[in-house]
Formats: sequence, structure tokens, C-alpha cells
Amino acid sequence: MGAITTFIGVYLPYIAVLVLVVGFIWRIVKWWNTPSYNIAVFPGQTSLAQGLIRVLSEVIFFRSLLNFKGNYTLWLGGWLFHVGLFLTISGHIFKFFVPMPPGFYASVRAAIGDAIILVGIVITITGLYLLLRRIVNPEIRMISIVPDYIVLLLILGIVISGIWMTEVSRVDVAYVKYYIQSLMSFSPVPPPDNAAFLTHFFLVQLLAMYFPFSKLMHAGGIFMSPTRWHYFPEGAHRKEFE
Repeated sequence: MGAITTFIGVYLPYIAVLVLVVGFIWRIVKWWNTPSYNIAVFPGQTSLAQGLIRVLSEVIFFRSLLNFKGNYTLWLGGWLFHVGLFLTISGHIFKFFVPMPPGFYASVRAAIGDAIILVGIVITITGLYLLLRRIVNPEIRMISIVPDYIVLLLILGIVISGIWMTEVSRVDVAYVKYYIQSLMSFSPVPPPDNAAFLTHFFLVQLLAMYFPFSKLMHAGGIFMSPTRWHYFPEGAHRKEFE
């Protein structure tokens, strides 16, 4: 292995996981310790159960974005993009990290791989839509900052390189699983000798390290949003005049 391949395939994975975990915990703890006051902002919840329902509706259906008329195309693109990311991550965890009997793994590997490719195409299309929307729309471009583009470009790079290594350069998937499990057992073997895989894996690690310090932390922050969790007594949103 060359020095760069060794760094990307043997050392950087542990650095990336450490930065991701420590950074994520640090952000959550920082938010948790930030003073928060119950302010009756309309529309609010009158019970903890309503707060939970509101948070879950945001996570699953992007409720607040759907409430804005005229944003239905953005809602659909954003929703498909996020669902695609969730399914892709879930598929990778099941395919590479979950121990399975050899016979069962062989029977489902192709099906999971095909599903990941299909979802990857959906992510690519919707990701390009979200990127072009920021570039073409003057109002969105005015409020966009460099990190907004970096995140989208990183995700698109990961997805496209993943499709390329699977469908074009034909990386040995069985060896990739063996390699990932060797990293998990802290006895890493050389990574696959495949440029597309190394590119894909490197971009994944960059995104993992960038995650805690980017807007992607809304994945954890949404569960700590005061306006969605705080609840108030019945009638707190209106003032009675005598």
C-alpha cells in the first residue's frame, strides 16, 4: 500500500469516527446546557405528547416546510433526498456491519445492492435539484453560504462515486465487507485496490468529520428545538380581556 492509501484506509477511519462521535456529543451537550424558557409562541403544544407528535411529524414528513404554500416542489425534493439518505445509510449498515449467515447474506446481497443503486439515483437527481435551486434562484442564492454548497457537493460526490464503483469499476463487495469488519475489530487489512472505492470512502470520512460542525447537525438539533418541545397550559396563546 502507498502512504496515501494507508492513511485513507487504515488511519483516517478511526480519526473520522472519533471526530464525529466527540463532535456530535459536544454539540448536543452544548445545546442541552443552553438556557431555555417556556414562551407561549403560537401555535404551541398543550402537552408533552403533542410536542412529541410535532417533532416526529417534522422528522418524518417535514411538516413545517409542507405548510408553506408554493413550496411543494421543494418539499418533495427535500423529502425524497432525506428519505434516500436514510435508506442508503440503513442499507449500508445492514450490508456491511450486521453479521449474517453466509447463505442468507448471499441471497440478499444482490437485492440490497440493487436497492441502494436505485436510491442513489434518486438522491443524485434530488440533490442536483437542490443544488441548482441554490444557484439559479436569486433569492436563495443571496442567503446561501459556502458550507451549503460544500455539504451538497460532498453528498453528491459520495453517491456518484458509490454508483461508479459498484456499476463501472466493479469493486469486490465481499472484500469490502471483510475490510469494514477488520476495521471494526481493530485489525485492519489493506483496503480494496480500487480508486473509486478509495474516493468514495475518503469522501464519506470527510463528511463524517464535517458533520458535527455543519448544518447537518439539524439531524440531532431538531429533537431539542424549544418551540417544538415546550408545551403550555390550555389558553396560554390568547389573552383574555375583561
